[in-house]
Amino acid sequence: MGRMIQESNTLQEGKTTGFFRLDEEFVNKMNEEMVPLEEEARLKYRDLATQLDRRYQQERKYQDAIGINFSRITPTASFIFLATDATQTGQVKRNTYFQTGTRYYEVLDAEMFSKMSDAALIETEEISSPPSPPPLAELTLEEMLQHAALDLLLLCFFAGGFTSVAFLKFFRSDI
Repeated sequence: MGRMIQESNTLQEGKTTGFFRLDEEFVNKMNEEMVPLEEEARLKYRDLATQLDRRYQQERKYQDAIGINFSRITPTASFIFLATDATQTGQVKRNTYFQTGTRYYEVLDAEMFSKMSDAALIETEEISSPPSPPPLAELTLEEMLQHAALDLLLLCFFAGGFTSVAFLKFFRSDI
């Protein structure tokens, strides 16, 4: 191991204070030994962060699905979901948008971010142009109808059910 040099100063009251100065050779050797440990810790941290993010996204999707399904008890919400899906501005488009963004980030990470060194973050001349983002996928009419089928069925049920209840109430009071 390297040498450690202790220097001390004596104060007026007779107390001694000191500090250690590390030899440059010792510091360089320690830095070399820390590089693989730092890389392993960085990879573990990245894997843990990815795992936590994936779990968060799954929980968020689950919560979204519960909220959407509870809101479908009203005809207004079913109509809104049907209309937004038909105009491709609803949940399906939102999910497609976020999936495309996630895929684009993965491409950027694989092609650029993972290849950058700490020096490249400072010197921007080394950074190449980023890949272009993938286009958003457009839904076909069949896919849109498959997704909106539940809302369409609920609207038919609400229309038939409410009309039947109103007719029966009117028929009873008319007789």
